[in-house]
Amino acid sequence: MGKIECTVMIARPCAEVFDYFLNPDQYVAKSNPEVQSVVRSPEGPTRPGTTFLFRHTGRPRQTRSRFTTVVPDREIRFDGEVGPLRPQCVLTFAPTGDGTELTLQADPKPIGPLRILSPLITRKGTQLWAQRLQRAKEWLESSATHGPSEVDI
Repeated sequence: MGKIECTVMIARPCAEVFDYFLNPDQYVAKSNPEVQSVVRSPEGPTRPGTTFLFRHTGRPRQTRSRFTTVVPDREIRFDGEVGPLRPQCVLTFAPTGDGTELTLQADPKPIGPLRILSPLITRKGTQLWAQRLQRAKEWLESSATHGPSEVDI
């Protein structure tokens, strides 16, 4: 793993940043205009095996993430289905004096003939994830859209 790597510093406690990524059905559609909805399956707390179906405004119209590892306030691993990609990803959360250092590492794992385009896919994936993490940072740090009372910690 590690073909894609993005890091962002978020001025929020680690538990709050972790909760945002642990529960995308509660936060992502509110913070990302490209996501229309996120549906969790099965209901209940997020744990290994929990799946999230994302509906997007652009292409691909639908993507899926399945959590494989959840280490509270430290790490989330998940596999995805994104068009012809089967990414394996890990999010790591590290408390800092000013908040949380969040790092994403991902292997896009293109299938079929797209494997030849791996360098381009990795470059585009790095750009997309950097934008996603920046949006999450802005939303989490914005007192106008997100107050401490919205996250049960």
